[in-house]
Amino acid sequence: MANSEKEHYDRESFVVAYNGDQRLQNLVNNFDEDGVVLAGGEAPKMDEPADDDQSVDSMADRATKNALK
Repeated sequence: MANSEKEHYDRESFVVAYNGDQRLQNLVNNFDEDGVVLAGGEAPKMDEPADDDQSVDSMADRATKNALK
């Protein structure tokens, strides 16, 4: 990290930055020794697969089987 020429944040320096900058406080919902949780609501959820995904999977399976013959 010393050669990256970028700022390095450890826990203590992040706490100082967080306490001193309202913009950072607005972006961060919570932080602890395990990491930072950004503000913005719930974690993203996976979309349910569409019905046409089945046909794409079937085509891919057939193509793979034909290629391995």
